[in-house]
Amino acid sequence: MFVKSPNFLNERFPLSNTYQNILKQGLFISLSVYLFLIIFQPFGTYELNIGWLKFLILFPYSLITFVFFCGLKLIYVRLKSNVWNIKHEIYNYLILHFLVAFIGYLYLMKFIQKSDFSFMNFLLIIFITFAIGIPICMLNFLGAFMLSVYENKKAGSKERNNLTKNSDVGLSLLEFENVAQNFVFAKSEGNYCYVYYFEKEVFQKKLIRISLAGLENVLISETIQKCHRSYIVNTSYIMSKKGNAQGYKIKVENYDDYIPVSRKYINQVI
Repeated sequence: MFVKSPNFLNERFPLSNTYQNILKQGLFISLSVYLFLIIFQPFGTYELNIGWLKFLILFPYSLITFVFFCGLKLIYVRLKSNVWNIKHEIYNYLILHFLVAFIGYLYLMKFIQKSDFSFMNFLLIIFITFAIGIPICMLNFLGAFMLSVYENKKAGSKERNNLTKNSDVGLSLLEFENVAQNFVFAKSEGNYCYVYYFEKEVFQKKLIRISLAGLENVLISETIQKCHRSYIVNTSYIMSKKGNAQGYKIKVENYDDYIPVSRKYINQVI
C-alpha cells in the first residue's frame, strides 16, 4: 500500500476569505507592533528628545505592517488559493517580514536617521523586524488556527445533526460514525454522496444525503483530503498513482477505477 507520511506543514490552514477577517488580523498585528515600538523604542528613537512626536514618528512602522499584511492576504484571496496550508502561511509571514524590514529601513534612513544606505544596518533592521514580528505572528497564527478548529467542529456537529434527520437515506448516525473510522473515499452526486469504506474488512458502498463540503467537515483530518471537486479521499488507502504536474489519478484499495486529482490539490494529496 502506498501510504503518505503525515506532514504537519501540509496540514490545511484557514485562509481569511473576508475583508472583515483580514482587517481584524491586520489591525491586531499592526497595533501590537505599534505597542511594542512605543514600549521599547528601537531604531534609535529612544535618543530623540521630541516628546509625543516620537510616537508619531513610530506610527508609520505600524502602518507599513498593516498595508503589507492586508495586501498580501487580499492577493491570495483573489488568486483563490484552495490548498492553503501551514507551509504557505509560514511563507506568507516570511515575505511580510522582509517587505516590512525593507520599507521600514528606507523610512528610517530617509526620515529619522537621514543617513546613507548601510548593509550592516539593513541586516540589523531585518533582525529587529523578525524579533518583533515573530511572537506577534505566532499569536495571530495560533488564534486563527484554533478558531478554524472550533468552526470545523461546529460545522461537523451541524452535519451530524442533519444526518439524524435524514436517516431514511443511506446511513444512520451510528453507522456513519463507523464509516468515519474506516473511510476510503467519497464521490459527490448532487446533494448526496456515495461513501466507500471498510466494514469488518468488507469493502462497502453507501449513499447518504449530505453535500461533499458537509462530509468534508465531518471527516476532516490530516489524512482525509479533497482531491477533486467531486471527490474526497483518505490518503492512507492510496495504492498507486499516475500522471504529471497537470493532473494525477490515484488508485485506492479494493476499487478498480482511478480517482482524479485536480492540479490545485496535488500538493496535499500526492
